[in-house]
Amino acid sequence: MCLNLSCAIHRDVDGVIARANDTEYGLASGVFTKDINKAMTVADRIKAGTVFVNTYNKTDVASPFGGFKQSGFGKDLGMYRRNKC
Repeated sequence: MCLNLSCAIHRDVDGVIARANDTEYGLASGVFTKDINKAMTVADRIKAGTVFVNTYNKTDVASPFGGFKQSGFGKDLGMYRRNKC
């Protein structure tokens, strides 16, 4: 499943975030911008397990990973999982 909001310049950040969150999935997303403060604000508001900033699909396999909504329950390698198992 891939939700692509295109590689166009969007001036309505709230609208882009609303569209990104208006899906039943939330495994990963990507934000590309020159403004790191805007990237961090958008990343904080997107409901996805991983939000890449100015890159995509670059992960550390030792990092906790998981999704939101229909893309998973909890995080693999997360502290809760490690402490309970």
